[in-house]
Amino acid sequence: MGYWRTGIGRFLTVSPGKRFIEGEPTTASRRTKSDKQGTSRRSSAIAWLLAAAVLSGPAVLAAPAANAAPPTINCSTDPGNGQCNKLSATFTCVWNNRNGTYSAVFGYKNSSSHPLVATVGLENMFLPAPNGRGQPTTFPAGSTVTNAVVVTWNGSALTWVLPGGTATGGFWATPCSSPPVPMVAGAAPALPFLLLAGASLWWLRRRGRLAWVLAAVRGSTGGAG
Repeated sequence: MGYWRTGIGRFLTVSPGKRFIEGEPTTASRRTKSDKQGTSRRSSAIAWLLAAAVLSGPAVLAAPAANAAPPTINCSTDPGNGQCNKLSATFTCVWNNRNGTYSAVFGYKNSSSHPLVATVGLENMFLPAPNGRGQPTTFPAGSTVTNAVVVTWNGSALTWVLPGGTATGGFWATPCSSPPVPMVAGAAPALPFLLLAGASLWWLRRRGRLAWVLAAVRGSTGGAG
């Protein structure tokens, strides 16, 4: 092995026909450096996409409500509106609590293309009194809910009155297969966003980019807060 000096550097002979300039990167090292740069760029792009998904999630969830074309109809103040006749109550099942009380599950169906409102009163009440037993007062357009409200009472005839139809249940009605739980309003639409946000934050933290993304966001908003 020997060296040859030239005007541009010093050559090292490794084997016949192959020469390398000392200090210059080989093809393999260039490829490794390029791969690292490509991986870094891809990681940065993914980090920005995940950050954008987390930050824009609330706006995406709010968009359907903001873009809803049909206006909301208040059936309590406008009971003669024909759309209100499309809101009816349903009875799902009853659960024996084995303590002298029962839990009834009521639902509703809104076949109108309009969101409907019915406050507790003549257009939305339980009989016998009390008229308010935790039932919903807002009914999304085109919605069908089978577990809108769970009422615990003595098991006698109980009726939910809505503008388009009533539903009655009692201890003799169809039994529930398990102790009933009422629907939590708003939980279903929020769940996908919460899962996405959690997965995104986990990925950013695992890659060591969470602090970097937060700093970049603060910089882009001018440090407002």
